[in-house]
Amino acid sequence: PNMIDEANQLAESLNSDATFSVMDAENLSFDTNTFDIVVARNVTWNLEKPVQAYQEMVRVLKKQGHLLNIDGNHYYHYQDQDYSRAGHSDHQHMEGIDVSIIDNIAKELKLSYVLRPQYDIEILKEIGFQQIESEILSKEKTKEGKELIRQFLIHAIK
Repeated sequence: PNMIDEANQLAESLNSDATFSVMDAENLSFDTNTFDIVVARNVTWNLEKPVQAYQEMVRVLKKQGHLLNIDGNHYYHYQDQDYSRAGHSDHQHMEGIDVSIIDNIAKELKLSYVLRPQYDIEILKEIGFQQIESEILSKEKTKEGKELIRQFLIHAIK
């Protein structure tokens, strides 16, 4: 609720008519073919049914609509120890929050165990996106030279 309040205040201060809603990303209440663009930032990694969420995103987009998904391999360390959180401070912005709850939930999520964005790109192709591009926004290398993808952007067009 606080985030929605802050977003509404910001929109008002910018003289914007944007509206904000809280809903289930896997079951959007918007009509089919409603939007020119869907932006998701750090959303898909924590969904139980990410494929269903992607299907909803393509459903609500108009023909030639754009999806921008900014996400990361936040919990891939459950699958690959090279992605260990050691030295990586993802939770520093969550002061006062018991992150063990989030960590335990992530253990049960499919996207904690698949390397992304490759996984997402294959799903988006299967569900009907016509053009798909990805860009690595943040990466690092292990001492052995292995590249670790931390954050990425996917741009897909319906």
